[in-house]
Amino acid sequence: MPVINNNMKINDILREDEWENDDPTRQFVNPVPHSIPSGTVFDLYDKIGIFFRKKHNIKGFTEETKAQMDKILSKVSTIENVPINQIVASEKYLSGVHINSLQNKEKVIKSSEHPVLLKYGNKYMVADGNHRITAAHLHKETEIAAEVFDVIHIAKQLNITV
Repeated sequence: MPVINNNMKINDILREDEWENDDPTRQFVNPVPHSIPSGTVFDLYDKIGIFFRKKHNIKGFTEETKAQMDKILSKVSTIENVPINQIVASEKYLSGVHINSLQNKEKVIKSSEHPVLLKYGNKYMVADGNHRITAAHLHKETEIAAEVFDVIHIAKQLNITV
């Protein structure tokens, strides 16, 4: 596997014959650190989601219920400029085609307006937006605007065990 550094372009890194990944669309190894410390952060985020689903009687997973949850959760998140060096990616392998599109500022389908990060202490775990964060990292940007959920703060407000 090639050594990746910040000066490389995606095409310098993407050599499909060298990857040990079964998904042919995700052959790019994410240069953003991606070792997640534990499931604690995502477990806590899930508990917060379950709390709001019960409170607002939201059942099932449809586009409509996703929109309802997004609206509810947006009330407990903030949009912040987050230092990229404090972000921990949640995906090891990414789509090089998608990253190239983002780097070239092409119009791409995004699942959210901003990347979604879960703040835990002084680190931010990616819940959504690994490709956008990696593209920004490869462009040598130092910060990215993101929707941030401070999971410990939210859990304490809701009396959810941390």
